[in-house]
Amino acid sequence: MAVVYGKTFAIDSWHDVPPHETMDKAYFEGHYYSDKTFGVSLLAVPVLYVMDAMGGTPPFTVVDYILRMFAVSLPAAISVVLLYLHIGRLGVPPRRAILLAAGAFFGTMWFGYSTVFFPYAPGIACVLGALYLTLYPLRGRLEQRECAAIGFLLGYALLCDLIFNIAVFGVGVVWLCRMLDQGGIVGMRSFAEMRGETTSPRRLLRLALVFTIFAIIPMSLFAAYCYSIFGTFSLPYQFEVNDEFREGMARGIMGVTLPKPDVMFYLTLHPYRGIFIWSPIVALALAGCGIGTRQFGRRRMLGWLGIGMFVGYLLFNAGYYMWWGGWGMGPRFLLPMLPLTLIGLSEFAFNPSERKGAISTWPERHGVKAALAFILLSVIANVPLSLSDPQPPTPRPDPVPTGVATAPYYKRFYTAQTTLWLGDRMMGRVFTSDRGSAALSVLVVMGIPIGLLGLAWRFTPEKTLYPRIGYPLKTVDGSIRPQAS
Repeated sequence: MAVVYGKTFAIDSWHDVPPHETMDKAYFEGHYYSDKTFGVSLLAVPVLYVMDAMGGTPPFTVVDYILRMFAVSLPAAISVVLLYLHIGRLGVPPRRAILLAAGAFFGTMWFGYSTVFFPYAPGIACVLGALYLTLYPLRGRLEQRECAAIGFLLGYALLCDLIFNIAVFGVGVVWLCRMLDQGGIVGMRSFAEMRGETTSPRRLLRLALVFTIFAIIPMSLFAAYCYSIFGTFSLPYQFEVNDEFREGMARGIMGVTLPKPDVMFYLTLHPYRGIFIWSPIVALALAGCGIGTRQFGRRRMLGWLGIGMFVGYLLFNAGYYMWWGGWGMGPRFLLPMLPLTLIGLSEFAFNPSERKGAISTWPERHGVKAALAFILLSVIANVPLSLSDPQPPTPRPDPVPTGVATAPYYKRFYTAQTTLWLGDRMMGRVFTSDRGSAALSVLVVMGIPIGLLGLAWRFTPEKTLYPRIGYPLKTVDGSIRPQAS
């Protein structure tokens, strides 16, 4: 709004005006500025320019709603499609891939944070898009256009939020493995669809240069922003208005010190922020990643990637000075790892009858049933908060977390006191005493995704076009083609 309405980066006219007031801002030479990377805001700027050019000034709540739809919710929808494609390319039948992707989204805080103006949804879309282009380039081999797109998407994920650095690193490693395999330098046994001659070292260097240049472009925008205002290329956290934020970010590396074992417990198994408690589907996906590491090809690579992302973000979050993340419906600093770990659900999408002549394992005997049960539990736990308030005012742990502060939201949702009508949402109204209207709104709004899932199930093929790899593969020379195990 400062850029469009005020033609300035200074947020003096907006930082303390409801509903935009915030403590999280920088102050420098008499002006207030954003202290954050601005990838999600950058997506909203052209939308607001168009709205402004059309004339008229709708209420701020309506403007906020529309901007959030384009800058956050639309990328979230794209990211769910990308997760579906990832799962489907591993040989999961399309109908089950739709169910797993939808369950992963609605059964975690991923859904909730696609309904508020936070940077996680666009960052996740960038990471999943980069991974998909890395694993499945248009012509079966990485070329300049793919490397440029992958680099830019990973760079833009960082521009959305710097906590995507671990996810960007993980996908970057997969890209590097593909490059090495394409050049015949190291056979990773994960990219069996590659055909023809190996890529020459000179060509590999050219592709790496293109990747690097386009990866740098997004963050160079933020570096220029910081230098033009604060005279430094570093993050402006030293100019934080809030003393606690400024001192906290000065600890260790941007507020991150050694991980604390008790915090790891609170982030996983404690009702306050435990991701396994509120999203048990994550535990199942993590087990699927473990199963994947014992397989071959992309299943093995994605299994290790999912585990690495979970461990990396857990250690990071457990060492962060404000590990609970302030208000929120869950451990939101773990959000960037969710889609990469949730790909592991693909290991629970098969029945024994679909592997003729193979020895049946527990995941194959009971995997589909387990996935359905875990999805149901996760959806029951996450949908009420996602549709009521993904940022409920939860108390800070002082000194340890106690109670479940979100209990009133569940009570109001399941007793039909939550209104979901679009007009109410645009004006910021959530709860109502009119139970009849609230119950009708819940039925209508919940009926839409259920109906869409039903249509998708009805018109989606039952069988997949992609094989499920279950044996060692050679690469580059194409002497062994993938076949269903």
